[in-house]
Amino acid sequence: MLVAVTCVALMAAFEIIWKPSYIIKAGVKIVLLLIIPLVVTFSFRCCSGVNKVAIGFMRALKPGIKTGIIAVTIGAAVYAFIIIAYLLLRNIIDLSRVTDALANGVGVGKDNFLYVSLYIAFVNSLIEEVFFRAFCFFGLKTLIPRRKAYLFSSVLFSVYHVSMLIGWFSIPIFAAVLIALVAAGVIFIGIDEAFNSVFASWATHCFSNLAVNTIGLVLLKII
Repeated sequence: MLVAVTCVALMAAFEIIWKPSYIIKAGVKIVLLLIIPLVVTFSFRCCSGVNKVAIGFMRALKPGIKTGIIAVTIGAAVYAFIIIAYLLLRNIIDLSRVTDALANGVGVGKDNFLYVSLYIAFVNSLIEEVFFRAFCFFGLKTLIPRRKAYLFSSVLFSVYHVSMLIGWFSIPIFAAVLIALVAAGVIFIGIDEAFNSVFASWATHCFSNLAVNTIGLVLLKII
């Protein structure tokens, strides 16, 4: 838990203080949210001498064809839901800050948005699933009660996005988004537990990001 919180805190500090380009940010994220958790996971030893954390972690990384088909179906439904919600609420919620935040915060604009969006959808989402679900839930629940692992992983998933979303929305919308992210974390874990694999939530996460990126394409007037 300390390692997870420290990695998220360092990621936030790096993003807020340095404000690097997206490529540098992606590299730092790979180190903090993937390499360090992997090293910690496979070097951890419980009092019994059995590496229960690594066992729980590895079980969560097993893919499956049935899992993939169902997860893609759920993901497609999530994509449709987000797009429909945007179409219904676009005249109510002010999203004009989003494009400015992307351009000024991480240097994402019309020229590179498509490449960044594909990375976010497929690679970044996998890194987050490995960290927040495999490491912060499946690995952690071998050491603490399942409900606490659920809460820790889901809340940390939301907190992790705070530094990214600062300045994007008005305060009420910002608070609603953070609550929604906690709910998303709970849903992702539930999907993973049903199939005992983070690849289930990864597919859903991919489609969620693709939906948000589609909205980004509209806001940037690329499509």
